[in-house]
Amino acid sequence: MKDRFSALVAERNWTFAKTYADTWPHDYVVCGKSISPTDFAEVLALLEQLGSFEEFYSSSTRYLRLGGLLYWVTAEGDPHEDPTAVLNRTFEELSYRDRRSSGTLPGQRDWGELRSGFVTVDEQGLTTWCRVPKLSPR
Repeated sequence: MKDRFSALVAERNWTFAKTYADTWPHDYVVCGKSISPTDFAEVLALLEQLGSFEEFYSSSTRYLRLGGLLYWVTAEGDPHEDPTAVLNRTFEELSYRDRRSSGTLPGQRDWGELRSGFVTVDEQGLTTWCRVPKLSPR
């Protein structure tokens, strides 16, 4: 099942979430745009089977940790019913759990140093990944 999930997410045109570059850098694909509704439904089902719930501040979200990356879905209500649901990914080290334990949540003193290892600002002021997330089997 992990191999199938990896195959479904590997060939996507991921978009860097510029809005969250300074706090929670991640990539995303939108159901119906960067991923077909059929493939999205399969990804969602696999994430629900393979993933586990983790805290994100005061809420709980189902995440899948795979190949050094963290995947989760955001939606308006039920992701099975939302035609614009979003599949997100980031490096495991940038998860809330890992950052809380290392003291690198947004605004904490060590966040700047951690952030510089993942994202950079180019000459035009655009923030992008220093290293591109690639799914590698573990």
